[in-house]
Amino acid sequence: MLLDEALSYYVPDPPALGPNGSFGVFRIIRQDVVGFEEFLQSHRDVIDPELLAAKVGGRWRNGAPLALSPETDSPAEGFAPEHLNDFAYVNADGSGDPIGVRTPIGSHLRRVNPRGQPIKVQGRPGGTNNDHRIIRRGIPHGPTYTPGEPSDGVERGLLGYFVNASIENPVRVHHVRAG
Repeated sequence: MLLDEALSYYVPDPPALGPNGSFGVFRIIRQDVVGFEEFLQSHRDVIDPELLAAKVGGRWRNGAPLALSPETDSPAEGFAPEHLNDFAYVNADGSGDPIGVRTPIGSHLRRVNPRGQPIKVQGRPGGTNNDHRIIRRGIPHGPTYTPGEPSDGVERGLLGYFVNASIENPVRVHHVRAG
């Protein structure tokens, strides 16, 4: 493998395979789900633990996006399942949630899929949003954790496979959804 100075990462031989190519990465991502739950509960005097978990992840634990349902995981009016991933944070006219009141700018969902909005403080429209584009699939590993149960010391997390233009980006992805 050669280090391509223009790309700043190693590319396979022959070098022509590196530019505009993709990397596949398999990761075992260990999660401290007990610690995450304890963190949520330790702030219950300030914010509802379920809302805090949703603000960190960008979705309620049942998958409903904060962008569509900022107050509850089960809105009375509901929304069609096809809209679970069909939304924008900021509309073409600038309305919506440009400063991250509904879905915080730093939430996992908004960081990994900014949906056309530049990541805050990037400095230029479109910026490096495309550097963060990945195809990813993960499955839980370890037994399901039941909040409120004592820690059983069993390792939990995700098994993840990522396809990305940069082998470093999947490594920096931090999955925070507990459960």
